[in-house]
Amino acid sequence: MIAVAYPHEKPLRSLISSNNKTDSNSTSFHDLCESNDVRDQVLKSLRETGLSSGLRGGELLSGIILTSEEWTPENGLLTAAMKMKRQEVAKRWADEIKKLWEKQK
Repeated sequence: MIAVAYPHEKPLRSLISSNNKTDSNSTSFHDLCESNDVRDQVLKSLRETGLSSGLRGGELLSGIILTSEEWTPENGLLTAAMKMKRQEVAKRWADEIKKLWEKQK
């Protein structure tokens, strides 16, 4: 399972700071979201949470795409009722999703 996520900046910076791998204070939010190291840290944290909650195998995330682009109705990623437009999200990050699937094979 692959996730596409727009993370909250403050908890993301807190996670990165606690792992001491990236200087989260001097790095832009966009650059944090693009960093493979940051993505790996977020994925590891989410997988640990899933495992501790009893998830197994295909229920666990195997990849994550972090985006610094906020999801809004104006950019077409949410409906006016603030529901995610799954097809639009899949189209927007199709290349990254494809790369992650290929990497897992």
